[in-house]
Amino acid sequence: LTAFPNPFNPSASVSFSLTEAGPVSLNVYNLAGQMVSTLVDANLPAGDHQCSFYANDLPSGVYIAQINTATTSEATRLVLLK
Repeated sequence: LTAFPNPFNPSASVSFSLTEAGPVSLNVYNLAGQMVSTLVDANLPAGDHQCSFYANDLPSGVYIAQINTATTSEATRLVLLK
């Protein structure tokens, strides 16, 4: 799970790779643990994937992107600078 650019304003590209097909959820949380965006909530095939996180309506700060699959969970930090 990677995000580019980081820090970003107002959008970042979030990339991830799946070793097997299955259900995927990719959510973004603020540091208070509140979900601020759902980027992916679908069954996806194995391989490389990419989506965009648009933060036009969010304040500057640190956010956490977390991906969950049937077998793994991973998170990365995103820094929004306005």
